[in-house]
Amino acid sequence: MSTLRIPEWLKTPVGVVVATLAAIFLFALCAPLWAEGLKDGRGPAAANPLAEIAPKPAAFAGCGPTVRAGWTIGTLDTPSPITYASEGAMLGFGLGCDWQPSKYFLVGAFVTYDWAFNDLKTIGVENNLRAGGRIGLPIKNWMPYVGAAWSRIHVGNGIGDVDGYGLFGGLEVRLATEAPLFFAAEVERAFYSNVAGSGMDINATSVTANLKYKFGGK
Repeated sequence: MSTLRIPEWLKTPVGVVVATLAAIFLFALCAPLWAEGLKDGRGPAAANPLAEIAPKPAAFAGCGPTVRAGWTIGTLDTPSPITYASEGAMLGFGLGCDWQPSKYFLVGAFVTYDWAFNDLKTIGVENNLRAGGRIGLPIKNWMPYVGAAWSRIHVGNGIGDVDGYGLFGGLEVRLATEAPLFFAAEVERAFYSNVAGSGMDINATSVTANLKYKFGGK
């Protein structure tokens, strides 16, 4: 009897994000067809549960600024068994654009810039510049999403800029206000390899709260 074997790469953080993005993409392709219902030739389209949860078109679309606040825990992996850790607050801002080609699918791009505080600042981390994209699944006034971002942290003490990448997921909610305001809670795992040619790697986990205003949001 054969058993289903999960490829090893799917068990990695990158594999999980890729599989999640693929699932959302396939759902986005199939949802509009399902939303129309299936006609049997004798009456109206069949009842569709998606119609009950789908938001109005462009509910999450628009471009605008973001203010951000969060907490980051970073670890430095050395060739020896010793691992160093540090943590601190991150405060910053960003700009982003979201496009909603259908009721059930959103794609977006963004740039953020954060300043480091507390122990992160003490060890030399000064700021973090990110640019990336995301895919979301709008459901009424809330939207789960996943994405990836390029990241450049600037470290003092003669180290300079360190490039890496991050994988993240979050939940965005449209606030009950007249203005197009949105709140998003997000978790990101970032990876920086061979820092300054030292052979040491930095991994960071961040939890961030984001308040967004989107011009053009309906």
